[in-house]
Amino acid sequence: RLITVNVYDPENHKITCLPKSNMYETEDGFVMYKGETGNITVLVGGVEKTASGVYTPADETIVKVDNENEHGKMYALEIGTTSINLHHEEALEGDVKVNVIVKPKPEIEEDSFEMLIGNDRQIVVNLNGNTVTADCTFTTESDIVTVDNNGKVTAKGVGTATVYANYDDGIRVHKIPVTVNNSKTLTNDQGVSSTLLIDEERQQMLTILMDTGMIE
Repeated sequence: RLITVNVYDPENHKITCLPKSNMYETEDGFVMYKGETGNITVLVGGVEKTASGVYTPADETIVKVDNENEHGKMYALEIGTTSINLHHEEALEGDVKVNVIVKPKPEIEEDSFEMLIGNDRQIVVNLNGNTVTADCTFTTESDIVTVDNNGKVTAKGVGTATVYANYDDGIRVHKIPVTVNNSKTLTNDQGVSSTLLIDEERQQMLTILMDTGMIE
């Protein structure tokens, strides 16, 4: 007599939620910044099932989740902490709750800028009206510019570069595009122009001063 035994593997029906964009995961839950949207990926048994899940926030004044058009898309409305219930019919182990923390978003005063070779530029990061530059770490992979621990960018060569400002223990990365030129033309209100030039070999700035006194 043949007996068939079906072995239940809970891993094949386990529901897992992962941050996808504009979110990062900590021990306390997923972190988002107020005013931003983020996406999650839901896996059931290791297979993506985001589009067929149902997501219910405990407090929709803090976070809302799309269950109609873009399943799993999250909207961070107010600063605070809430949870989201993840439901899927194939998840036989039951629903999963995920904590979501909405924080105020750090702002870069200049999210991109141009420089002349040899010049310095200070990156300033603000949070809730306070400067938090000292709480950030700064890096770049380019040899066009350098950046120190205080966020001061120094232009070393002509071209484009990206400086990265990391806040929240370096988990969230802000990209700051930088363009370095070897000349720049300035025009005053009277339409009079003056050009700043760079001697690339000596990397010294040559300033063409005009009798308008536009450039000191």
